[in-house]
Amino acid sequence: MRNHAVELAGTTYVFHLAGEGDFEEDNANTGDTGGDNGGSEVTKNFTITYYINGVKVTNLSLVYGYVAGEQATDLKTPTYEAEDFSGWYDNDTYTGNVITSIAKEATGDKVFYGKTTPKTYQVTFDSTGGEAVASETVNHGQTVSEPVAPTKDDAINPADAPEHDFIFKGWYTEPDLTTPFDFETPMTENITLYAKWGLPITEAGLVNPAVASYADGKLGTPGDAIWFANAWFQILDEDMDDDASNGLQALVIKVYDIGNSQFIADTTRYGLYFDNITSDGDSADGSNGYEDSRNPAIGGVGKFIDDWYNANIEGTVYESSVQAVALNNPNYTDFTQIPFTFDSGSTITNWIWKSYYQDTRFATILDVSGYQQAFALSYGDIHGHMGIAPPTTFTHLLDFQPTTHSVNPTFWLRSAGDSYRAAGRVDAGSINNLYRVHLFYPVRPALSLLID
Repeated sequence: MRNHAVELAGTTYVFHLAGEGDFEEDNANTGDTGGDNGGSEVTKNFTITYYINGVKVTNLSLVYGYVAGEQATDLKTPTYEAEDFSGWYDNDTYTGNVITSIAKEATGDKVFYGKTTPKTYQVTFDSTGGEAVASETVNHGQTVSEPVAPTKDDAINPADAPEHDFIFKGWYTEPDLTTPFDFETPMTENITLYAKWGLPITEAGLVNPAVASYADGKLGTPGDAIWFANAWFQILDEDMDDDASNGLQALVIKVYDIGNSQFIADTTRYGLYFDNITSDGDSADGSNGYEDSRNPAIGGVGKFIDDWYNANIEGTVYESSVQAVALNNPNYTDFTQIPFTFDSGSTITNWIWKSYYQDTRFATILDVSGYQQAFALSYGDIHGHMGIAPPTTFTHLLDFQPTTHSVNPTFWLRSAGDSYRAAGRVDAGSINNLYRVHLFYPVRPALSLLID
């Protein structure tokens, strides 16, 4: 056999071996000669020629020849990083069916045509509840243009409350919004980007006229109001750990109370025992009154707040913004430690403590080992997180307006009052030794919220 197909490094070559008489009829495709009767045979070896985008190619790893009658010949398809290949056609208009192989019975030299088109990717923008943003198609290796920032309406009627849309915080690469997207990134695949929204914040005076003097033109600072879980909350401390690198975990308190509550169902005692309630508050056994008030059997202010949290935040989309905290609730022994001493008496049963409202201890702290919850404020929160140093006794930052639930702008605290049977309270912003809980006063839950 003088014509022979050989595959080398993935490419098929057809060798024509010169023999006697080959040069007498150069244009004749006589193929192999010989045979039993000494006559000539029709050639079985044929060439394959390729054109891509109108240009003949010879340097790709393709099959450049085939042997007829032996087996079908599969056509290799070139691959490109930035382009898609159309497949092979038998015409330069790329019409008809894509050809993937040459049949066993086919004969003759073949010419195939293909073309490339740039790879494109779909960039989808998920506005996560905001106005729709059109998707974009981007060529391989190109960057996507950053769209105009969408808006997100909080669905509050401006006639009923100040207008306060959510604040757009940028595009992120995953639904949990942990990795900001860099719009200088070359596209190599389809991608979905997710909008991050900051909670709606408005200046303090727009929500609560009593604190208008705290408006400073900077949204998110103490005194401003934030819309969360379908209610206004007032910012007391914009960052509880004073570390902006991990976001702003704000201490906030609900502007409108959730109703009135007493700590224990007792017509003669309206206060909170800061020791063991089950023994009538007369023993220092290391228990804590606020935690005891969460007991369903007692149904105090702690349970009142817990029930509100469970009904309005737990298990909802709002829960992810609530930060885990430890309340640092004290017991009787903790309260007796330096720097504070009793003004009179020496045991829990005759505890009189007129300087309690200056207590800077027992503040709420961020604690990943704690848990997400609502809670009553402590004096430690007021003096520590709000930066109101004792012996200051008044701050109109907490001067809430009367609501439908309450006859005066006051609320419970989880700090001890001047007696073991009393809890502290804030009344129209006033904090002094006259204010302890002795009536059914309003409850305003506090939260730690990730606002940025």
